[in-house]
Amino acid sequence: MPRFYTVKDFCRAYGMGRTRLYDLIAAGKIQAVKDGPKTLIPVESAEAWAASLPRFKSGAANAATANQS
Repeated sequence: MPRFYTVKDFCRAYGMGRTRLYDLIAAGKIQAVKDGPKTLIPVESAEAWAASLPRFKSGAANAATANQS
């Protein structure tokens, strides 16, 4: 059975505002479905979006890599 985030729960879980979420939906980066007036985000879509984000590399890590060259 599919699981869903409400907009409020998604924003809380991923630390973003509603406007940013709706921008991601409009850009096709996150899927959403409607249940009457409610917008729901499938958990699978949220996890796929999160997994697609670029990995963070700190300045210290970049400096260490540069020093090895």
